Amino acid sequence: MNGVRHAEWTKLRTVPGTARLLAATIVLTVAVSTAAAAATRCPVGTGCPVDTAKLSLTGVQFGQAVVAILATAGITSEYSTGMIRTTLTAMPRRGAVLAAKAAVTTGPVLAAGAVAVAGSLLAGRLILPGHGFTADHGFTAARGFPLLPAADGPVLRAAAGSVLYLALIALLRLGIATAVRDSAMAIGVVLALLYLFPLAGGLLIRLRDA
Repeated sequence: MNGVRHAEWTKLRTVPGTARLLAATIVLTVAVSTAAAAATRCPVGTGCPVDTAKLSLTGVQFGQAVVAILATAGITSEYSTGMIRTTLTAMPRRGAVLAAKAAVTTGPVLAAGAVAVAGSLLAGRLILPGHGFTADHGFTAARGFPLLPAADGPVLRAAAGSVLYLALIALLRLGIATAVRDSAMAIGVVLALLYLFPLAGGLLIRLRDA
């Protein structure tokens, strides 16, 4: 199994754009989170029911698209070039091959996700105090959600959950790419699941409540 993982890691490293996609995940996530924090203000004396941890992690919703592209590129490139036949000849156990691909894909995504989430929380921590968010504990109608310390339990859970979410996105993409075996179709299916269906569901709920 170690040999299979090593082979899959070598293939992932040599796929054009892997490092750039990981860097793009970090940059896009932090940039969008920073922009969201910079655009949000809580005037003194007004109601401001904004969850500061959630606001600081807004960029995760955009970084996941880059993770999707990264996760699909590895396996669909093998099908498009015919290299998958060589892979399965060397290791006929498809389950072992897929498990190795999942391991070497989620590892870099977890690392990039941790950096992206930490950067996003840091940006929020630096920007939000100047926009009316205070460190007072407890929700109040006047101040909204407090700006919790980075080591606070809810913030840590949100950070860990965001990193794991990105890893699960990568695994979902890998499974879809394995099933459809076409890069463009796999990315289209993944992006539809991530953005189109939730948007349509939210629209239907609004229409129902109208």
